[in-house]
Order: sequence, then structure tokens, then C-alpha cells
Amino acid sequence: MGILSRDEDTICAICTPPGVGGIAVLRISGSQALEVARKVCPFIPTAAETHRVFYGFAKTVDRNNEIDEVLATYFAANRSFTGESTVEISCHGGFVVSEQLLEEVRRAGARLAERGEFTYRAFMNQRLDLVQAESVLNLIEANSRRASELALRHLKGDLSAYVNRLEDAIHWILAHLEANIDFAYEDIEAASTAELVSRLRSEVASVDRVLESYRQGRMLRDGIRIAIVGPPNAGKSSLMNALVGEERSIVTEIAGTTRDTIEGALLVNGVKVTFVDTAGLRETQDRVEQLGISRTRAAIKDADLVWWVVDLGDLESSPVDAAVFEVGSEQLWVLGNKTDLVLDGSAEARLGNWLEGVSEHGMRGSRRFCLSCLNPQSVAWLRSELEEQVKLEFSEVSAVLTNSRHRELFEVIKRSLDSGLELVERGESAEFVAFELRAALMGVHELLGRKFDDEVLDRVFKEFCLGK
Repeated sequence: MGILSRDEDTICAICTPPGVGGIAVLRISGSQALEVARKVCPFIPTAAETHRVFYGFAKTVDRNNEIDEVLATYFAANRSFTGESTVEISCHGGFVVSEQLLEEVRRAGARLAERGEFTYRAFMNQRLDLVQAESVLNLIEANSRRASELALRHLKGDLSAYVNRLEDAIHWILAHLEANIDFAYEDIEAASTAELVSRLRSEVASVDRVLESYRQGRMLRDGIRIAIVGPPNAGKSSLMNALVGEERSIVTEIAGTTRDTIEGALLVNGVKVTFVDTAGLRETQDRVEQLGISRTRAAIKDADLVWWVVDLGDLESSPVDAAVFEVGSEQLWVLGNKTDLVLDGSAEARLGNWLEGVSEHGMRGSRRFCLSCLNPQSVAWLRSELEEQVKLEFSEVSAVLTNSRHRELFEVIKRSLDSGLELVERGESAEFVAFELRAALMGVHELLGRKFDDEVLDRVFKEFCLGK
């Protein structure tokens, strides 16, 4: 991959999305950025002052034709996003003008940037560590306010600061272990065994909390997925439509209408919530419906919450599918629908009695609600319950892990710290403990990008778009 050649080319790309818009921005970065930009924007002074905006007309390299009326902003090396000399040219939006300008910049001596190469150069020039570089993509792709807030925290260095503190703590323990090794025959102990055990336990507990945050971090980044499942004609599609406020799913009195998963989304307390309407679960010989039921079971496995919807007027025909029994009670909500058809006020009792019959399958601890998806007040009440659940999930907003690379490396760090702690508690030689702690440090360095190889960088930056 060209991005990993680490050459010194001056690179360029359009940084704004393609299509018609007010402006488009073209970025040039590299040691020759100013010289390249002046061939297309001759109005830029030779000794341009950093962070100044210059106005004029961009022209073809041969100066025969004007391209557009533009603004050019210069950023000196070490004072730009990439850490290199950078020029950003703002032209009128639209495909023709921006592409013509890009072609002239390439003719002037710049090459087209690879995916994520600007951020890659910021990392290589130590403007960002690897965690911060990854947060740039998370910020761009954030689909909710809470996701963007978390990505911005990472970009500002919150997670990096924690990892640096963890590194300092491991270094402290290693230093005292090394001192104990050096002074082993002089009856000098730099730190007592009890103090080392206490320090290691504290760091293990800290890493445990970080690993536990991954579920919250992933849901903040990707949103919460709620699978709406149950037998046919229980009102799943009606509930989906009522929640998202539009006719996403077809509703009829014919059982088995929904044959595929259908999604609808809304923001709840700044978090994206995606509802997945599914095919009704039942025994059937219909091949197409069987395929839909298979997708329903897959949706259950992928969901953060599962809403099992039953018809309060027909509970006898509402057997619970085996896939639902595998869902933890904290992830399962049982919704008794069609309270409007239960005129004797026994909805709660009916649902409770029915759940008692299936409680041996692990549904006893699940939350239960009775409602009518045809009643706006009832649906609004359910949404308020969901809002409270979202508040509970993210009450502290302490999640710091958002992607699998971070989690994998924290698991490596934890295993090494656990092993080191066990060795200290057993009174094993300090050399063995130091070996485990150095392995933990290697995980820390790989996390921040102080130790890396082309495969790691390729994995991180291949997800970026051109121009970033």
C-alpha cells in the first residue's frame, strides 16, 4: 500500500464530499505544498504568513485560463494538522470546478493522496498518537451527538492520557523490581512485596473497568439495536411504525406478512436507536417465510435489546422461540400488546400468568410492559421507558473503548498484569514478574502506536476516506 512507503511526496485531495455544494476544499500537504499551490494560485505571496487566508483566481498551470475565484489558506510546518507545510484551497462547490482544480494541482507537482494519508502523516509526524488518529474517523462517522462527544474526547487525548498514566504505573513497578534484582544480595528492598501487590491490584482493577466499558463505547459509537420479535400478528410492525413515526413496515391482518428484517431509527437522548422489525416466529412449511425466520434469529443474536411482543388476547398461541431463551434477562423486554382488546382490565395479570408458565426458561427477570401500539399515549409511555433505559446505560458516560483493536490490546495488557500479580503473590523471582510487565508495556506501546508495523497501520487507515 502506497501510504506505508513513507515517502516525502507532496500530496493532494479534495476533502469535502462530492456533489453540488456551496464550497469544496482541496488540501495540499508536504514540503513543497506552498510552491505547488502558488503554481495554481499565483496570488499567494512567496513568503506567506502562516494561518493567513489569501484571495484571488486559481489558474491553470500554464496561466492561460482562470478556473475559479478561490480562497487559499496557508499553514506552516509544525502548525498544521499533518505537521507538514499545508495549503487548503476553497473553491465553489460542484464536481467540474473542484476536479479541474485538483487536476491542475497534480500537474503542478503533487500526487493524489491515499485513503487516510493526511491523518497518517499527522501520526507519523507525532501530531497525533494512534488512538487519536482512529478517533478522527470515529468523529467523521459519528451518527449521534453522544458518539461525536466520545470521539472528540478521544481526539483531545482522554484515552491516551489514561494509557500514558498506566504506562507510568507499570514503569514504577518495573523500576522497583529491577532495583530489587540489583540489590538482591545487599538486603535492600526498593519496594515491599505488599506495596507491589497493592499497586498491581490497583492497575488490574483499573484495566478491568476499561474493558467493561467496551459495551457502552461500542453502543455509543454504533447505536443501540433493538430487535422486535414475537409470533405472527402480535403487532410488531405496528409498534415499529408507531415508534419511528412512519410506515416502515407493511401491516395487514394476514399472518406472516413480514418476510425480512426492516429497520427504522431515531435518536433517544443523543444516542441512535435502531429498531429491527422481524418475521414472526412460528412453525411453517413456507420456504420464503422460513428464510425470514432465520434472519429473525440472527437479528436476536445481533441485538443489544430484544423486545418480545405477544398478543394479550391470544397468549395461548404465543409460544416462546428457543432463540429468545438464550437472551439474558437484562436484555429482554416482554411487551404485552393489544390492551385495547382486553376490556376487563386484566392485561397485567394475563401477562404475568403467561410469563409464569415460561419462567423456567429464564424469562422471570425480564422487564414486562402492557400497551397498545394503536394508542399514541401508550407508545409515548414506552418511549419514555426506553429513554430511562438509555440514561441508565450511559449515566456516567465513562466508556473509553470503542473499537476491537483497543479491546484486544487491553486484554493483552490485562493478561500480562494478571500473570505478574500472581507471580508476585506466589513469591516468584522478580525476573519473571518483570518479563510479564514488559509484555504489558509492549501492549501499551502498540496501543498508542509507539510500536507498530505496516499491517497495523494498514488496518487502521484503510477505513479512512480520500482527503482525510
